[in-house]
Amino acid sequence: MKKEIIKLEITNSRNDDKRIEWFFCDTEKEKKEWIDERKKEENKWNYHTQGAVSTRYYYFNEYKISELMERDVSEFQGMKLSDFIQLISLKEESK
Repeated sequence: MKKEIIKLEITNSRNDDKRIEWFFCDTEKEKKEWIDERKKEENKWNYHTQGAVSTRYYYFNEYKISELMERDVSEFQGMKLSDFIQLISLKEESK
C-alpha cells in the first residue's frame, strides 16, 4: 500500500465548532484501526449525550499523497506545519 493520508473533520450539530485531524498511514491495518477508533469515539460521544441537542459527525477523507498534492490549497485546512513538512518529504520519497 502506498502512503495514505486521512483528513478527519469533526463537526457538532449544536454550534459551528469544527475540528480537523490528519493521520498518515503506511498499511491498510493502520488505517482501519485508526478509523475504527474514531468511529467508536463518535458513537461513544453520541450515546453518552443522549437527550442533549448536540450530535457529533465524523467525516473521513482519504487521499493518496500524490492526489493530495494536486488539490486546491483549501484541502490543507487544519494541517499543522509539521504535518505539511511530512507530506512534502513523503511526496519526495515517492518519486
